[in-house]
Amino acid sequence: MKVYNFSENEYSEINMKLDKLLQWIEQNEKQDKELLTTDQLLKYIPISRRTMQNYRDRKVIRFRKIGRKILYNLYEVKQDLEKVGMAPRF
Repeated sequence: MKVYNFSENEYSEINMKLDKLLQWIEQNEKQDKELLTTDQLLKYIPISRRTMQNYRDRKVIRFRKIGRKILYNLYEVKQDLEKVGMAPRF
């Protein structure tokens, strides 16, 4: 096992970078769980409501139907659109 000695400044810098990384991970986890309605999702991608319906029908975009409401997972939609060559504005 190797032991490394860091100066106080180096140690502080490493801690700052780790804190930023942790914040980024937490933020992305939150976004991964966020569910959007069709109207909310259409603000991010430049397609019509009819095209969105078409994507759902052809199973291009994953969605969940809860009662009468259709919801989309932001992370899943991003992946699905990248597969078909659309770059969403997230």
